[in-house]
Amino acid sequence: MVLPIFFNAGLLLGIMGLFLGWAGILGGNLFISLSWISNFLYLFSLLATKLNLKTQIKLSGAAIVLGLFAIGIRELPENAGGKNMEVYVGLGYIAWMISFIYLFLDQVKELKVLSK
Repeated sequence: MVLPIFFNAGLLLGIMGLFLGWAGILGGNLFISLSWISNFLYLFSLLATKLNLKTQIKLSGAAIVLGLFAIGIRELPENAGGKNMEVYVGLGYIAWMISFIYLFLDQVKELKVLSK
């Protein structure tokens, strides 16, 4: 959450993206909206230990798929004047997706162990 989300976006850190991602829903930006919603799927999959493990794996997989939509984010508002800056996913995005993939693989590994 302390790494920059995008290259060429100044110091836009992951925590800022988490707090401001809801604006993508209000603005109708599909890429921002879906990737922001993936955080909730990830969190729910991580914390919902009472759910069936297969359901947790489906939630983790959906979080990964929705998180990939962030690759399509190419412009962000630069200022209130309506000027946009061109951006590309950065280190924060990579670390974010690694955490999603790690949870998914850990849950699949746990399912294999339980099914033996």
